Amino acid sequence: GIGLRLTAGSIDTAAFVAPASGDGAGGGNGGAAGDTPINFSALGLVDANVDFTADAIQVGSVALAKLGLDLKLAGKVLEAGIREVTVNGAPGSGKLTIDARKDAAVIGGAVKMSGLDVGAVLNLAGVAAPVTGTGGADVTFKTAGATQTALADNLEANGTVTLSGGTVSGLNLASSFGGDKAADRIDDVDVSASFASLTS
Repeated sequence: GIGLRLTAGSIDTAAFVAPASGDGAGGGNGGAAGDTPINFSALGLVDANVDFTADAIQVGSVALAKLGLDLKLAGKVLEAGIREVTVNGAPGSGKLTIDARKDAAVIGGAVKMSGLDVGAVLNLAGVAAPVTGTGGADVTFKTAGATQTALADNLEANGTVTLSGGTVSGLNLASSFGGDKAADRIDDVDVSASFASLTS
């Protein structure tokens, strides 16, 4: 196998993404890409161990910093360990395995994050919710399939999510409490929720 140590400064992935086509061709075929088999053949081209670090990586609105990865590729199985990373300022770690020895690849992993800005995360996800605070997550997941659609349909996840020092506003309860506007807002919310066998 091949052993590599790669170090990068700042990377903006927008430089590697082709601009979206504006001609609207094939507009009625939105599900086609999701049903096209994913080509994992590149995972079988070489066996390698890679130590990758980067100061900063910009992925759309998501800013990654202090990224450290351990990658092992052998026999069409990729194992990736995230030693450390900060996502929009929040520290985290994780791991990912892609087993492409069969037509239906098996993908699994785990993500652990702390210090997440909940309001910012919701904005990135396109969710308009009047919630702020500091969040955390400790989640494992697995799926299998040969297409994007199959991978999404077979996704299972479990773990724990937390919210601390949270604020929930816009409750519109003032009229029920004699016009007290304080009833429209709840402060100092601390929540820990566990879930199991969550499917897509």
